[in-house]
Amino acid sequence: MATLMQMYTDETAALNAANSLVAAGVPAIDIHVLVMQPSNDEGREGTFDDEDTRGQRVGSFDDVDTSVEPKGRFDDTTGHRTDLQTAPEGRFDDGQSIRPRTSHGSIEAILEEVANQGVDRASAAQTLNAARQGAVLLVRSDTIDESQLRTMLAK
Repeated sequence: MATLMQMYTDETAALNAANSLVAAGVPAIDIHVLVMQPSNDEGREGTFDDEDTRGQRVGSFDDVDTSVEPKGRFDDTTGHRTDLQTAPEGRFDDGQSIRPRTSHGSIEAILEEVANQGVDRASAAQTLNAARQGAVLLVRSDTIDESQLRTMLAK
C-alpha cells in the first residue's frame, strides 16, 4: 500500500492536484485533502471593523462566522467537506465518489490523521509545523505506488 503526503500553500492548489490524480485514474476514495485551520488556542484577533488581521470576518450580527462554510451537517448533500473532529464514520453512498474528500482541522488533528494513514509522525510534524497554514494532499492507494503518484502529480 502506497501512502503519499504532499503539502500545498492553499486548499485550491491541493484540490487541483487531487483532481488531476482523479483524472489520471486514481480513485477519489483514495484521496483526502486536509486543510489547516487555526486551533482554538491560536484564535483570531478581531478589529474594530469586524475583521481579523488577515482580513477575514470574525463574526456577524447573528453570531455566525460568515467567512467559513459549514463543517458538514446531517442534511449536507455535498458530503465532501467535513471537520476532522466531527467527521462521521462510514459513508451513506456507494463509495464511488468522483470527488476527493476535503476536511478542515487544526495542525494537531491533521497530524493525527496522516499518522493514522501510515505517514511517519515525526516527518509529518516537521512539515506541518514549518508550514503552519495551507493544505495537505493525502493519498493512500492499494493499486498505485508512490513513485507513480509523484509522476502523475508532476505532469
